[in-house]
Amino acid sequence: MATLSRRALLMAVSLAPGMRLRALAGQTRTPGLAISLDEFVRLSERLVGRTTLDERAAAAYFNALTADPATGPLLARLAQDPGTDLMSAHLALERTIIEWWYTGTYSVAGERRLATHTGALVWAALGMPAPGNCTGPFGAWARPPRPIV
Repeated sequence: MATLSRRALLMAVSLAPGMRLRALAGQTRTPGLAISLDEFVRLSERLVGRTTLDERAAAAYFNALTADPATGPLLARLAQDPGTDLMSAHLALERTIIEWWYTGTYSVAGERRLATHTGALVWAALGMPAPGNCTGPFGAWARPPRPIV
C-alpha cells in the first residue's frame, strides 16, 4: 500500500486553489468543451452591448450552459463565427444568454436560480437601482424618481 508523504500532501493542497482559479478565470479550456469562459464573456459582451460584465454571473451562466453537452458546439459556433448561417437553435441560445444577463437568473435542469440581483442589466436599462439596494445618502428614497426620457 502506497502512502502519501507529508510534503506531497502539502503540495497537492497548496496547488489545488490555483487550479480552481485558473478554471474559473477561463484561462484554459475545460476538456470536452468547445468554448472557454473568456470566449463566453466576449460573446456575452457582444450580445448585450456591455464591456464590463459580472465575472461570478458569467461563470454561473457558463457552467449552466455547458452542463448540457449539446450546448457546447452551439456556443462555440456563436463565439467563433457570428455570421449569417445561424440556425434557430443558435438564435434561441442567443436569446437565452441575453435573457439571463438582463434578469440575473438562469436555469439548471429546469430549475430557476439567481446569479445576481443588483447586477442584472435590467436595472441599468431602466435607469434605476435594484429594489432593496441602498444607492444614495440617507433619505434619498424620499425624493421623486428621475423622469424616464
